[in-house]
Amino acid sequence: DAGGLTWAAPSTGLALNDAVTTDTKEQTSTSTTYADVLNGSSVTLELGPVTPVSSSNRLYLTGYMNATNTAGDATQHRFYIQPMGDIGGAGYANLYTEVFHGQYGCNSGNQDSRRIQFHFIWSPNTTSACKVKFQYKWAYASTSGSVVVKATCNLRLLEIGPA
Repeated sequence: DAGGLTWAAPSTGLALNDAVTTDTKEQTSTSTTYADVLNGSSVTLELGPVTPVSSSNRLYLTGYMNATNTAGDATQHRFYIQPMGDIGGAGYANLYTEVFHGQYGCNSGNQDSRRIQFHFIWSPNTTSACKVKFQYKWAYASTSGSVVVKATCNLRLLEIGPA
């Protein structure tokens, strides 16, 4: 008891396996179609594989990726970055519904830089190898503009087991 506060023991599990990357390539797009975020070797940035030791264990995706978008005229501009998960090489699927980032009512040439945070619990229910990749796109088709995924990130995929 500290000043009337009562502290509870954490109920999180043990960290078992993990994969970490800080390697992204700066890339720019004006497309409204998703493209893979690339690593410094110009291939798809993949986090993992992490192979859960139990099918009841979960994976925790955490970290950040930096991005900037620029409006071509005085209007809203926004972009999407989404994580995708793969189990056992079966192909990537969305881990959650896309979330947009950007500005409304900005001036021509206005830039909006963001540090996109990821904090997500994934329950793949498997003991097969799991990987995560990221995709991005320019999201407002009626105006010109671009999104730049910066060459800075810090991402971790961590297996969480029982306490």
